[in-house]
Amino acid sequence: LNAHSLAKPHAFSMLDAEVKTIGADVVCICETWLKAHHQDSLFKIDNYTCFRLDRKGRKAGGVAVYVKDIFHPMLLPVSRRNETFEFVWIRITSLSSNYCICVCYHPPPSRKSTYSASDLIDNLHNSINLLTDQYPNDIFVLTGDLNRLNYSSLLVDFGLEQIVTVPTRNHNMLDVFITNRPDLFTCTVARSVLKSDHFAIYTNCLQSSGSISS
Repeated sequence: LNAHSLAKPHAFSMLDAEVKTIGADVVCICETWLKAHHQDSLFKIDNYTCFRLDRKGRKAGGVAVYVKDIFHPMLLPVSRRNETFEFVWIRITSLSSNYCICVCYHPPPSRKSTYSASDLIDNLHNSINLLTDQYPNDIFVLTGDLNRLNYSSLLVDFGLEQIVTVPTRNHNMLDVFITNRPDLFTCTVARSVLKSDHFAIYTNCLQSSGSISS
């Protein structure tokens, strides 16, 4: 979900309530708008581990992932060649499968852009290449608000598929769910209780009866 700020009034409490109501295993958030002065303790969801990457030096932006503690989540030390790239890779384990999950935010192009789209694609390509070598049997997921980013080369080079088929903001399909195992996931796009101009993506994994919301 593109939250358009977790720091705005009541936003985090609404997220917390929704996560607990639907029992999501993994929650991926773009545009958290969190900064260094926002303490982790103020954005904690009971029984979940949070991994966040705040945008530095500019307003807005930022990504976060919440994962149920029972999946023993770990942050993957994937290199970001440009510090302004906004993505986080994590790995989780379940009884049936292991997952490498990336949440990524790519803002709309503007004169204030600090990197080229091709540089981000190259970095994501290198990340996936490294992780698929290291974890060849894992289920891979790349999700988030990518706006107009052309990620077709990732689909071709790694046998991935984007499974969101309806618009997520107005008439545009900006938020994606990309995976190497599309046969395992069902996907629904719906309005979140957290007020945003984006719809949320709700996915269920058929293999583990788990769920990922983004």
